[in-house]
Amino acid sequence: MYDKEYIVVALSCGVRLDMRLDRNWSINLVVKKAYIRSDVYAAGSSIGRLKVYSMLYAVGLGYRF
Repeated sequence: MYDKEYIVVALSCGVRLDMRLDRNWSINLVVKKAYIRSDVYAAGSSIGRLKVYSMLYAVGLGYRF
């Protein structure tokens, strides 16, 4: 059960590569590294810190009319 709401800030940095395949079609590749950190509480007491360092990958296909 949650008794408070928090705003969390996450930092991400990455690379996006867009490539045209022909006149209408394109493909893009995205690689990002995300850093998320949060304090963990149980029964009102701080019990530690959670750190998540993740790699995010995405591939997209686009069509221009």
